[in-house]
Amino acid sequence: MICLHLGAVQHRTLLLITKNRKNMEYPYEFVDEKFELVGNHRNKMELYAYSGNIDLELLKHFCFDKKKNFDGYFYHIVLFDTKSNALFPLRNPFTAAYSDEETVKNIRAMYIHNTVNEYSKMKIYQSDKSEYPVLEFDV
Repeated sequence: MICLHLGAVQHRTLLLITKNRKNMEYPYEFVDEKFELVGNHRNKMELYAYSGNIDLELLKHFCFDKKKNFDGYFYHIVLFDTKSNALFPLRNPFTAAYSDEETVKNIRAMYIHNTVNEYSKMKIYQSDKSEYPVLEFDV
């Protein structure tokens, strides 16, 4: 196993056995979910909290497993630093994301999946957003 520390994010290159992935347990605490109807399209956002080191491979698997069960248009997973900081966008639709700086500073990761064109991206936010850039990955 190779570990690379990128600020508050820990990246691991793992060899996973496919049959074991079905029984994976994830450390992320579910906070809330919300649906949004835009015309005939249903969007969903789920909020989670996690304060530990982010394992990129584990988070990717989590998002991949979660998106398999969604049959709407846009699917969002937002990972916050604590449960008390986990909030939905105040004034914007899900697809416009967050604009409130107080909320944004508590986001650790955001995953967006579009089921129509299979767009599937994860953004990891460093703890010091002014010093470290956002890391972006395909999922």
